[in-house]
Amino acid sequence: MLSPPERSLARPLSELWQRVGPPLRPSSIELQEFQQTIDDWLATHPDAAEAPRVLVLGATPDLWHLDWPDRSRLVLIEPDLDLATQIWPGPSASVRNQGWLTVGAADGGFDIVLCDAGLHMLGFPGAQAELRKRLFALLPPGGLVTLRLLCPPAHRESTLRVKNELWAGNIPNMSHLMLRVGLSMQGSSSGGVRANAIWLKLRTLCKDWVTLAERLGWSPDDIAIADLYRFSPAIHHYVTLVETLGTFGHYERRQFQMVRLTISDGPLGGQCPVVTFERL
Repeated sequence: MLSPPERSLARPLSELWQRVGPPLRPSSIELQEFQQTIDDWLATHPDAAEAPRVLVLGATPDLWHLDWPDRSRLVLIEPDLDLATQIWPGPSASVRNQGWLTVGAADGGFDIVLCDAGLHMLGFPGAQAELRKRLFALLPPGGLVTLRLLCPPAHRESTLRVKNELWAGNIPNMSHLMLRVGLSMQGSSSGGVRANAIWLKLRTLCKDWVTLAERLGWSPDDIAIADLYRFSPAIHHYVTLVETLGTFGHYERRQFQMVRLTISDGPLGGQCPVVTFERL
């Protein structure tokens, strides 16, 4: 997402966000994986004197609505204050308006870190590795990190194929289309793809929004979510699961090890694995 001065939307951000769906937002099955992380922590800390200290990276409102134990302390770190103000349902006191790579000892310690479809907003490999270092410093041994990733397929599909799939009626909505177009445009994880370039490609593929709505029966309100990318300077670095495991040191068993991996069998489920790491 963008910072407020660089965003120019025809509709309120809160209104657009309500139209965003999977895979840009977590599905009910994927939310169960975030809930499982909470339950796993509670199971391994039955005698904990306090409820878990939780760090949420990125204002995904669905995470606030998980089944948290009483007195859980949630902190949201979101660099876009406008985004947090409009869509985060938690109290404003829980929000810290800062970049993820600024988190440090001054922010306190945490037991659980949750991030939904946000890792790709950081550069690869440098910024993503820096985040791992900072999370390692914030978490005690046994602390848990759960990430839902947006990953490129094993064999990159062409944008032409996405276009053909679109007009054949094989793409269910704009949320799916935005991800598939972005993945098709990325040449490498390190190079990434600009969000505003994705918007331009969407306009090229779709001719115009009215035609898209008439041909495919999509709601104009749902199509409008594409504008979230229109003026965004963000670069998306979609990384593979293998690259993420390497970033977190799973293979060398240093700093973090993967303890759970779930890949749903729904549309684009293979591109949205939910992985949980334990801090060593």
